[in-house]
Amino acid sequence: MTRPVLVLRHARNPLLLILVLAVAATVAAVAPKDGAALLGPVRAVAMSDRTMTHRAEHHPYYARKLGHRMAHHFGWRSDRQWHCLRHLWNLESSWRVHADNPNNSAYGIPQALPGSKMSSAGSHWRRNAGTQIRWGIRYVHGRYGTPCRAMRHKGAHGWY
Repeated sequence: MTRPVLVLRHARNPLLLILVLAVAATVAAVAPKDGAALLGPVRAVAMSDRTMTHRAEHHPYYARKLGHRMAHHFGWRSDRQWHCLRHLWNLESSWRVHADNPNNSAYGIPQALPGSKMSSAGSHWRRNAGTQIRWGIRYVHGRYGTPCRAMRHKGAHGWY
């Protein structure tokens, strides 16, 4: 237990030192051996889509997490389809919401050409990862059926 050592090392008053030792001994005797039981059950709390979308504007990590969640809800539940979609958009934009192609007007995570096409999926298409991913999933599904087919097309032609 390193924390009591830190407390004791800085204790100047002998009476305070005895009091701290007594409290620590009492807590150690009363506390269950399983630390989790003292805190109660621990459960993971999922981040809301709204929070994740807000963070995704500046952090591609959250855009990928949101994309995984949305692809799963769309029905692409296999790891293979997620791998293809993740790889496809890594190549296109590195999952950056503000990715802009200097050679044309492609924009966003799925690199919609022109970027304004994504307005059909939501009004804040320039900065909203959820809107861009929603549009991209619909596009991939409508044009190729699955992310792996879109990835194969990109591999053969250089675009999707």
